[in-house]
Amino acid sequence: RKAALVEVAGEKSAHVYWLETVARDKLKARVLSALATAGVDVLLCPALGVPAVPHGMSRLLAQACSYTFVYNNLNLPAGTLATTRVQAHEEAYAPTRDRQDAFCEAAREACQGSAGLPVSVQVVGMPWRDEMVLGAMRAVERSVGATLPPAPHPPLESA
Repeated sequence: RKAALVEVAGEKSAHVYWLETVARDKLKARVLSALATAGVDVLLCPALGVPAVPHGMSRLLAQACSYTFVYNNLNLPAGTLATTRVQAHEEAYAPTRDRQDAFCEAAREACQGSAGLPVSVQVVGMPWRDEMVLGAMRAVERSVGATLPPAPHPPLESA
């Protein structure tokens, strides 16, 4: 899967770059039109495909950010916030398809011992409506903030 991502993002001529920019802008227009027709002010969606990952593993789990890629590519205002924490019984990664690739292995490893780590949502808004995103984030934070348990503080390791 990672090889395909690199291949797609590989070297491009200036001409191809601008063709892809035009295609992206057309997609953005279609997405914004559909959202406007539906009366959507903000979207509430996953932030990552896995909980917070251990230091150094993000290079193996870049695809877990796919929920943010599309909105970043469309240049829409967005923010993330923790809404809950991983519970001990949730420390497992179960792919939707039977996969035995490097990503699934890294995701399984990242989820082991993840109890207590934050699980976040992403709030996405319409262009130039950053205040709507911040307002929605505030509403989400208020609705879950009082019930969100404090983060565990592991003991500091001596150097």
